Amino acid sequence: EPSGTTEGLAGKYNSTISEYPEWDELPEKGYVLDKVENLPLTIGTDVSKNVIKVYYAQDKNDNNVPDNYEVTVTFEAVHGAFGGKTSVSTTVAQKRWSEDQKTWIDIEAPHLTEEQIPAATANEGYDQETGTWSPEAPTVEATIKEDTKYTITFSEADYGYSVEYYLEGDEGYSEEPSGTTEGLAGKYNSTIS
Repeated sequence: EPSGTTEGLAGKYNSTISEYPEWDELPEKGYVLDKVENLPLTIGTDVSKNVIKVYYAQDKNDNNVPDNYEVTVTFEAVHGAFGGKTSVSTTVAQKRWSEDQKTWIDIEAPHLTEEQIPAATANEGYDQETGTWSPEAPTVEATIKEDTKYTITFSEADYGYSVEYYLEGDEGYSEEPSGTTEGLAGKYNSTIS
C-alpha cells in the first residue's frame, strides 16, 4: 500500500509524462529516494495503469544513501582508543544513484575513504608503536562488500627500573645505596618478583 498519493493529475492520451511533483508529506529526515517505476509514463485509457510509483527508503544516518544499500565497518581498539572511544563505526555505500535510470546501481569496488579510517592512540602504559591490526590494516584500496570489523591491539610498553643495594653498617643502613643495577626493563603493569 502506498504511504501517500498525489491525485488529480491529468495528461492527454498517448502523451508522455517525464517528471512528477515532489511529495509534500515526505518527512524531512530519515528517508531518501530509492527508485521510480513507470517513468516516463505514457498516458493510456486504463487509468489504473497510469501510475508513477516513487519509493523512499529509510536513511537513519541521513547520508542520502538508503540504509539497505550500505554495509557497516566497525573499528575497535584494544588498550587504545579512537578519539576517546574504544569502538567507532562508519558506513560504506554499495550502490550509487543513477539519474538516468532513476534507481540505485551497484558500485563495482566500494571502499573506505581516508576520512573514514580513524587514527588510534594507545592507552597510557601501552606502546603506540606496537599497534597491530586484525585481520589486516584498513586501507582505501580494500573492497568492502559486507559488514566488516577491524581491530587494533596495543601491547604493554616497556619501562625501565633499577635495583638499589644497601649494606648495614654499625649505625644501620646507609642513606645512599652501596650498589645499583640499572637498565632493567619490565612491561607496564607487570609484577617483578
